[in-house]
Amino acid sequence: MEVEKLGEEFIDGGIINLDNSSVDIYENALKKIGIKKEEVIKQINNLLKKI
Repeated sequence: MEVEKLGEEFIDGGIINLDNSSVDIYENALKKIGIKKEEVIKQINNLLKKI
């Protein structure tokens, strides 16, 4: 079992959908959260492996 989607995140005063955001509109914000997203997915998948 693995996770592939994260949903929404509150960043810089607004809600951004991490899975479906337009790159043109949210390019800077998506750059800021790119690494965070990968780290969160890895953490979730590691937890799921332990279950």
